[in-house]
Amino acid sequence: MVFGNSTCVGALSSNDCDDQISELENVMDCMIYTIEDMTEMETYVPTAKESCRFFDPTRFCSSGLKAMIEASRYAYEV
Repeated sequence: MVFGNSTCVGALSSNDCDDQISELENVMDCMIYTIEDMTEMETYVPTAKESCRFFDPTRFCSSGLKAMIEASRYAYEV
C-alpha cells in the first residue's frame, strides 16, 4: 500500500524526524522508504490523466420558481 509523500512537519531536528517516522511505522505496522529523486517513482508510478467532460445544461422549469421568489421577497418587504 502506498501511503503517500510526506515530510516531518514540525520536527526540530533530524532525530525528531527519525522518531516521528519510527512512531508512524509502529502505528501503521509498515515500513517507510525514502527515495533520493523522483526518477525512480516516475518509472513505476503512473501519472494521472486529466480530461474535461462537458455535459448539456440541465433542463429546469423556472416559471413556478420565479413566482415563489417574488412572493417571498414581497413577504419580507412589508
